[in-house]
Amino acid sequence: MVQWAMLQFLRSLIQSSEPAQRAWKKGEPHASSPHEANKEWAPHVVHWQKFIRAAHFREVFSPLPRRGQMGWLESAPFWQTYWRSFQRHCDNAAFAQEDELRQRMVHQVVVCASISGNMHFFHAAEKAGRMALATVLQCLCNYNQPLYHGAVLDWLSIQEPKARRTVFARQQYLWSRLPWEKTMQECMFGVPGRHCDIDAFLDLVADGFTRWPLTPAEKTKALAHIFLSSPGGWHKRNAPQGDLIERLQQRLGPTLLAGVDVPAIVLACGLGPNKPAALKGIKKMSEQLNKNPGQVPVPSGIAQLNVLESLYTVTNPQELHDAIVACRLHRTDEPAAPESYALPDLDPH
Repeated sequence: MVQWAMLQFLRSLIQSSEPAQRAWKKGEPHASSPHEANKEWAPHVVHWQKFIRAAHFREVFSPLPRRGQMGWLESAPFWQTYWRSFQRHCDNAAFAQEDELRQRMVHQVVVCASISGNMHFFHAAEKAGRMALATVLQCLCNYNQPLYHGAVLDWLSIQEPKARRTVFARQQYLWSRLPWEKTMQECMFGVPGRHCDIDAFLDLVADGFTRWPLTPAEKTKALAHIFLSSPGGWHKRNAPQGDLIERLQQRLGPTLLAGVDVPAIVLACGLGPNKPAALKGIKKMSEQLNKNPGQVPVPSGIAQLNVLESLYTVTNPQELHDAIVACRLHRTDEPAAPESYALPDLDPH
């Protein structure tokens, strides 16, 4: 009877671990968002900890992970198991000396945890040992996208002043150099699986605009980059989460947007309303400039846009934005009085 009961227990244990094994995907579980990850993975955490304890770190996890969404998992016990296994593996002298390999194995996970602000991940690394913490700090210093969560930056400030200086300088530099275009390099949305939902993203942008001393011109380029690079579903007015542009203006407010003309940025990015005709014409110019930078013809038959042809040479979306702001073309359906135009400086000296 006792043997039968034990057999049934072992059978149920194996069966209950099968969904966890399928979801594990060799140490790279997949989810569409941090919220979905924590909801779907919670039942598997205990089994995943057993997988990690049962083998060496390099046997459990891929040496070259394609994504690091596991970094979204908010479970203190899981990360304690993860980093203890990593630290034990670092007792192997060969692995401990392979800085590049150690960073490569955890880099993707560090990135996802740093964007989502998963402090369970960082606190566990801190407690696990010297090599675990050093590897996390190295990954943070080498990351090239400006989306660190404020809680991670605050933790870093306390944890390691030297790394703090490196990371803070790099983050400010990246925020100030975001290009007015959609690019895979230096792009907030360029890496699959690292995006967050719109609310979390707006919190990151607000923190960046608050934390770093960005000029209005740098904020303008950053917002243009965001509008051009963000997921298409974020721009649908009937989307459950609302429209990105409206939500962003509400979240940042007039203080953080001082000196920034969001409607002009929207038009220069080829977004926004199609009426009146002047706005539609500007959007058409923007679409052409975004595809093929260079001087484009001003749409004919729209009196409000004649000033662009007469006074400005527009060869890229940023120049189009500057001309829109100077002539206030986005502020009224009627052309401004000639004396109100901000004319370009023609004096070469």
